[in-house]
Amino acid sequence: GGRGVDLTHALRHFHDDDALRRSRIGDDPDQVRSIVRSAVDAAFGDGPSDRVLHRALMLAYLDADGGHARARAELHMSRSSFYRHLQRARQRLADSAR
Repeated sequence: GGRGVDLTHALRHFHDDDALRRSRIGDDPDQVRSIVRSAVDAAFGDGPSDRVLHRALMLAYLDADGGHARARAELHMSRSSFYRHLQRARQRLADSAR
């Protein structure tokens, strides 16, 4: 849905104030970040696989010192496994916004 697309776009541009100002989620970058953080937290449960998906998004996108390479290393995943998990996590975030 539209909100899911908006959330994943804001997630991918989490540290880009200009991109977040153009977001349809909110006008203020800090407000958009807060909404994205809340949505990420709400999209995942407490089970082991959900914790891995949540951590993948946090490390790859939300952590200011993160990024894909650091997230892969911290999660001890191969490149292909990491990107499968990241895709699943982004899809879960988008689906949760419906």
